[in-house]
Amino acid sequence: MIFRLIRKQDLEYIFQWLEPNDYLRSGVLERYVSEGKAYTVEIDGKPVAVGIIHVVGEEGAWLMGARVMKEHRGHGVGSHLTQGLIEEASRSGLRWVALLTSVDNKPVHRICEKLSLQKRALISWMHMDKDKIYRLGEGGVYISVPSTDRKAMDHIKRSIGNSNLMIPDSDNMWVWRPPSGEAIERMILASERLCLARDGGFGVIALIRFRRDRGTLQALVLETQKTMGSVNDIAGCIAYESVQDRFGEIELVVVEGPGQEQSVWESIYQLAREKPWRAYVFYKEL
Repeated sequence: MIFRLIRKQDLEYIFQWLEPNDYLRSGVLERYVSEGKAYTVEIDGKPVAVGIIHVVGEEGAWLMGARVMKEHRGHGVGSHLTQGLIEEASRSGLRWVALLTSVDNKPVHRICEKLSLQKRALISWMHMDKDKIYRLGEGGVYISVPSTDRKAMDHIKRSIGNSNLMIPDSDNMWVWRPPSGEAIERMILASERLCLARDGGFGVIALIRFRRDRGTLQALVLETQKTMGSVNDIAGCIAYESVQDRFGEIELVVVEGPGQEQSVWESIYQLAREKPWRAYVFYKEL
């Protein structure tokens, strides 16, 4: 097995085995190939895997788009690919790498454990109707403020900065990074509103975005404490923002530590339109 950069002439063969609806087909893979950030594992002269290094800021990298040709799965190709990506990131002078994978993807979990990547956060995506979530949170105590509120921003930076969570890279929900002060501020300013549960307590923080391309309101919820009261408060705040802007659907993204046996957020999963999609962020310092 040879780990190497993907060449333009490899793309025709790779597109033969990628799934038809794979997002890498939408110009994504070509972009990273042209930037010299897309890699493969070669077997018998053929590229049978894909992996991308997406540089975040100046210190880290998000390992994304990992794929292995079906006929070569279960033979160590994925492990060889991931190891190569980590080593390449280290050679480039980066200080950390991270990746996102479903909680059900046990083969990737085993690769991460083998290569000493640690679970850093658990993320749940779900779609909800505003009337259901509003009933859950009705009567709660919350604050809704502009994302430029300096006092609130400073408090959030302190709260999240002291946690072990990962945060999205500004407005990109698929690329996550450690919570530096600068990264937290960029993420906050990329949103339009903040919801803060419990006046003065800041039990849970929600950042509100209006996804007008999808006609939904998106709420990114970052936990610093866990109480049922604060969950209800945030639910009421999110629903209120949705009502004010006439959004009927809420796209909820909940971020929490991975080690909790029973999350208070599971109490609202039953209100989701379908089973929430849950994923781990794995992380390693280089």
